[in-house]
Amino acid sequence: MSATNDSFIVRQGFRKLVVNAFRIYFSNAPTLIAICAAILLPGHFIVDALSHLASDEGGSVGAFNAVLTFLMQVVAQLFLVGEISQACFGQPTSVRRSLGRASARGIGRLIGTNLLALAVIGFVVLAIGCIGVFAVFKGFLITGAVVLALGCVAFVVLWVRYVFVSQVVILERRYWISALRASASLVTGSFWKTLWYGIVFWLAVGLVSSAVTATPFLPLPKDHPAHWLLESIVGNAVALLLFVPISAAFWTLFYYSLRIESDRLTTADVVEIQSFGNL
Repeated sequence: MSATNDSFIVRQGFRKLVVNAFRIYFSNAPTLIAICAAILLPGHFIVDALSHLASDEGGSVGAFNAVLTFLMQVVAQLFLVGEISQACFGQPTSVRRSLGRASARGIGRLIGTNLLALAVIGFVVLAIGCIGVFAVFKGFLITGAVVLALGCVAFVVLWVRYVFVSQVVILERRYWISALRASASLVTGSFWKTLWYGIVFWLAVGLVSSAVTATPFLPLPKDHPAHWLLESIVGNAVALLLFVPISAAFWTLFYYSLRIESDRLTTADVVEIQSFGNL
């Protein structure tokens, strides 16, 4: 399928993906920032407040924060990917349309499918890890080390296979095992490229985000009672309002690029995606 005018739906290399992710972000910044501010900022302030104010002797606060962060990130993907997809086709974005198209059932399916992917990854890695630990305890150190290394390899392989699960659920309306299979099928033949692009992109985002948030420009000293609050506001504003939507744009563009490469994006798919009804 050939690309249409004002469309980002083309085969793209890494540099073009990054450039177009920033173009989509800055062209649709009000919509994307509003979505992240409404969904992510309140929850992350709660996470930071609990981490700073509550004791975590049993690890319950840390577990709660991890679960809340995961749920917020997945729900944000529902709204971000939908509007970014519209922008990829040169269509205008809208906060009202984004918030209005979601349903409790759709959010449940998205969260459930992502949890299923995590469960598969966790089960496989845990099973291999247990075998490796058992071998070490039995005195087979080299064998155990090799098995544990295989567990790390299994984690990387499964992460790459399921990296597009959210895009499949939101844009193709495929759920559960079907979504996992579709994501795995999409990266077939492009495994190393997906891994390479993912590592370089996340390293770049992590380094820039850390550099920005570590800059000591806060007006209050570290021992001031309100320092943590200002640090949370600045850090969350940078990470959630800038890097989260740009990351969503990068992976959505990459998803479409791989579909173009594999000839899996038909005219019927384009019409369905652009109509973009409720999930």
